[in-house]
Amino acid sequence: MESAECASKGIDWSVLSTDSVDSQAALFNDLIQLGLNNIMPEKTRVIHRNDVTWMTNHLKELIVKRQAAWAQGNQTLFKF
Repeated sequence: MESAECASKGIDWSVLSTDSVDSQAALFNDLIQLGLNNIMPEKTRVIHRNDVTWMTNHLKELIVKRQAAWAQGNQTLFKF
């Protein structure tokens, strides 16, 4: 909750002072969406049907880094 309070303190709420309720609602929605994207960004997860249960995204990232090291001929990085 502290992140949300800090984020709301930096908002210039005077931008919502328009005549139209619809434009106020749209601006407020945009501000909330911007705050949510900063606090809780969306992350894409790829799950394959044949993946074993212990194959995490972190392990997949490590495999990709290791394969890239092999492709570049970096034996030191490949071994770690």
